[in-house]
Amino acid sequence: MSKKGSKKITKVPIRPAGRDLLIASLIFYAAALAIRLIFLLEIRSMPTFDYPIMDEQYHVELARQIDSPEGLPREPFFRAPLYPYFLALTYKLTGGSLFWCRFIQILIASLVPVLLMHLGLKLFNRKIAYISGAIAVFYPTFIYYDNTLLITFVEVLTFLLVVYQLYRCQEKPNALNFILTGGLLGLGAVARPNFLLLVPFLLVWVWLIVKPQIGLRNAITRYLLFVAAAALIIMPVTIRNYLVSNEFVPIAWQGGFNFYIGNNIHASGWSATVPGIDPSWQGGYKEMISIAEYDSGRKLLRSEVSDYWYGKALKEIIENPGHFAKMTFLKARLFLNGFEIPNQHEYIIRSFAPILAPILFDYPVFFPYGVLAPLAIIGLAFSLSQWRTFLVIYLSLTAYTISFLLFFVCARFRQPLIPILIMFAVFGVAQVIRLIKSRNYQITAVCLAALALLLVESNHYILDLTQERVKADGQYYLGSAYLTLYKESVRGQDDPPLLDPLPMEIVKARLHLNQAIAADSSLGLAYNDLGTIAMRRRRWDEAIGLFQRAEAADSTRYQPFINHFMVHARNGRVAVGVGILERAKIIFPFNEEIFFDLGIAYLQMNEKEKAGSALEACLRINPANQQARNALSYLRQLPPGQ
Repeated sequence: MSKKGSKKITKVPIRPAGRDLLIASLIFYAAALAIRLIFLLEIRSMPTFDYPIMDEQYHVELARQIDSPEGLPREPFFRAPLYPYFLALTYKLTGGSLFWCRFIQILIASLVPVLLMHLGLKLFNRKIAYISGAIAVFYPTFIYYDNTLLITFVEVLTFLLVVYQLYRCQEKPNALNFILTGGLLGLGAVARPNFLLLVPFLLVWVWLIVKPQIGLRNAITRYLLFVAAAALIIMPVTIRNYLVSNEFVPIAWQGGFNFYIGNNIHASGWSATVPGIDPSWQGGYKEMISIAEYDSGRKLLRSEVSDYWYGKALKEIIENPGHFAKMTFLKARLFLNGFEIPNQHEYIIRSFAPILAPILFDYPVFFPYGVLAPLAIIGLAFSLSQWRTFLVIYLSLTAYTISFLLFFVCARFRQPLIPILIMFAVFGVAQVIRLIKSRNYQITAVCLAALALLLVESNHYILDLTQERVKADGQYYLGSAYLTLYKESVRGQDDPPLLDPLPMEIVKARLHLNQAIAADSSLGLAYNDLGTIAMRRRRWDEAIGLFQRAEAADSTRYQPFINHFMVHARNGRVAVGVGILERAKIIFPFNEEIFFDLGIAYLQMNEKEKAGSALEACLRINPANQQARNALSYLRQLPPGQ
């Protein structure tokens, strides 16, 4: 690249005065808070707002457990604990109001555009800093995730804080700055352990940037202070894990299974499920442990369960290195691709939040990420001529990107990188404009050609799902949510029958479930949920037909088999139902619910030997199943012949 084409535009000598900077910060914060509050008010009509499902439900249940007299189970944390404890605190402070929990989150998350503006002033000029902050104010996935009961907003803020503080260390490499930066990194790791991969990467920065400023000995000392501060923040979590379990788990033990999810021979690169393992949160958690213990032939510590899955994944990688390389390349492409990979069904939220409709869409391009990522890559390429200035950025982006390419990719996992990408996208646009104005047409043409190729790569559909299935999953998400809303409204009642006129929640649930099937007739869970509605309406034949269609459409889900059994059991046909469960136990050999129901059914049929065998299998899968233990004890106390 010629000198003319690579003219620096990074810093200007005049920065905003203190008063102007304060005013700009307040404006960005107020704007970010206002738009997030509007979104919060709009999504109150969502069926999942007060009764979350999926990962949000997990966090709410965990927060309630933390605040309960019993507390959490005496085992190491499965997931990093920072967000559940934060949610437990806000849940307690707000009297259990999820609205106010979300409001507290957006009060904190609205700092991101302000912090991005300040980082932009350190690295670039006022125009780039202010434009970057403004984009962050309106960036749609920030608005969305700042209002969800997920860890994402914490990750975004802590990652940006760490990067900002690293530049403060570079400007003033005193011990206090390094200690503070290490503490922030430790805090981020208690939210997302992946952050720790940055620690070894920063050795490059210490050697190339810090050492020339303060000497080798001082540079090593500062780095050790940084690491020690991070360890000090993490230490209470590690100590707690050891005290409750007598095993060494630094933060959480889910890493092994997540590594297997992202790298097994059947992995998709983005899906958080494994063939043959219950894809639901609770079921998958139990089966992951049961499979590891069954294969190992003994009870395992939680860290040993994680080690089992790491080992299983590494064995498959060694046996199929080509598949691993192919999958890693696919995950890199998914990271660049603009489609918001469905983990929380971001696109379906637009029907409840009109404020997102003009700034988040998937046709004709995947906006905004499908435009942002290519522009950011162009900006990063331009920045290479000043690599010393941006080394912290390169190392941070590389470390975090590698950390999740080792697992799997979805929209929310890449959120911490977006503030940095915004800044470099703006920088890239500024550089291209400068090239055009300087009439450097040759380099301009190369840049525009590269940008065009990146835009094509970022804006075509590469998931191994059809677009119809994505639409179907979104409709199922809403249908299931409305059904959950109805179940919550009748909680505590003994399976009340559904009578006409149907409750509005059921009407909406059926509408969305039928729309899901219309989009993709192979969506087994939609048939299953429609079958549960038919059961509640006491339309037994209709329910049986729907459960049979669910079983045929998707044999990876156990719920239709159990529900199908229940229809027959409720109508006095236990023997017919047993046949369904016998079929199911072959497909789902680690599902405790199937074996428990099978044991109770055989007990009702006075097939004591078969009942005992099924209940023992249930307890092998989950020794803590007290109902199975009680039923087996009752069975063994029965007199012979009875």
